[in-house]
Amino acid sequence: MTVAERSSHRSATAGFDLPKRMRLLRQWVRHDFDAKYRRSALSAVWAVVQPFAVVLVYAFIFGVIFKQQGGELPYLSYLLAGMILFRVVSNALSVTTCLMDNYNLLGHSVFPRELLPLSKMAGASIELVATVPALIIVGALQGIRPHVTLVALPLVIGSLLVFAAALCIICSTIQVFVRDLQFVMGFVTTALFFASPISFEPDQLPSWASWLNSANPISVDIEALRDVALRGQWPDWPLFGLHLVLGVAFLVLAIAHLRSVGHRMVDLG
Repeated sequence: MTVAERSSHRSATAGFDLPKRMRLLRQWVRHDFDAKYRRSALSAVWAVVQPFAVVLVYAFIFGVIFKQQGGELPYLSYLLAGMILFRVVSNALSVTTCLMDNYNLLGHSVFPRELLPLSKMAGASIELVATVPALIIVGALQGIRPHVTLVALPLVIGSLLVFAAALCIICSTIQVFVRDLQFVMGFVTTALFFASPISFEPDQLPSWASWLNSANPISVDIEALRDVALRGQWPDWPLFGLHLVLGVAFLVLAIAHLRSVGHRMVDLG
C-alpha cells in the first residue's frame, strides 16, 4: 500500500477528529520532506544553504553592481530578511499542482483535501524556521544587536505563513479547473518579487505605486520582520494586525472554497 493510500485509509476513519487530522498532516509533511531531500548528502542543510546562496548572488547584483542600500541597515541583512520570507511565498506558488498530483485522493469524500497544500506549506515553514536564525547571526556579524522585539518574531512569521497557505490553497484549487494556471505562476512570482521591497527600500517605489507598501501583505510582513529582528522596533501594529486578520480570513475562505468545490474535482481527472 502506497503512502497516499495509507493516508486515505487513515483519514477515512478520522472524520472531523482534529488530533487525527494533525497526525495525518505530520505524516504528509514527513513524506514530502523525505522525498525532497532523499539521497542528498547534506539533507536538510540545503534548506539554509540554498536561500543563503541566492541572497549572496542578489546582494552582489543589487548591492555591488546597482549600489542599492538598505537604509540604516547593512544591505546583506536587509536583503536576507526579504528573501527568506519571499521564499515561502515562492514555494506556495510553485506547488499549485499538489491537488492534481494526488488526484487519486480527491475521489475520497472524507479525505481532507486541504491537507495536501497545507503539508507543502508546513514543509516550507520548517525551512523558514531553519533560516531565520541565519538572519539573526548575519545581523550580529554586521553589528546589529538582538533586541527584546524578537519576541514578536513568531507572530510575524505566522502572519506570512497564514497568507502563503491561503494563497497556496486557492491557487491549487483553481489549477484543478484551469490547468494553464501552472504555466503563469512563474510570471506571478516574478511580479510579486519586484512589487515587494525585497531588494529595494519601500520609499523607492514611484508615487503611483506607493500604496503597495500598505496593501501588499508580503511588503507588510517583510518590513515587520526587519523591524523586530534588525531595527529593534515593534511593527506597525494597526497595519500588521489588519493584515493578520485578513490573512486568517483569507485562509478560512480558501479552505471553505476548496471544500465547496471538492465534489466537482472528481470528474476532472
